[in-house]
Amino acid sequence: MPIYEYRCAEERKVFQLRRPMSGLDDPAACPDCGAPAKRVLSLFAPLARGDGGWSAENDSFGTSAGGCCGGSCGCGASLN
Repeated sequence: MPIYEYRCAEERKVFQLRRPMSGLDDPAACPDCGAPAKRVLSLFAPLARGDGGWSAENDSFGTSAGGCCGGSCGCGASLN
C-alpha cells in the first residue's frame, strides 16, 4: 500500500498516511490535532541496481570510475 504525505492546515506540519491508491484523494485529518489536511507532492529518488551491481561508469553524475572524486587524486585507484 502506498504512503502519501499530507500537510495539516492548522499546524502546517507534514505527516504520512498509508492508503490504497483509490483513497488517495479522500479527506485526511491531522493525527495530532484532527484538523483537515491536504495531500502534498512527495519527491523521492529511486535507485535501481542492474545485474552487475552499481557501476560508476554508467552513473548519472557524470563521474568516471575511480572512486569518490573520479580518480584524479588516487583515492579510488586500482592496485593493479
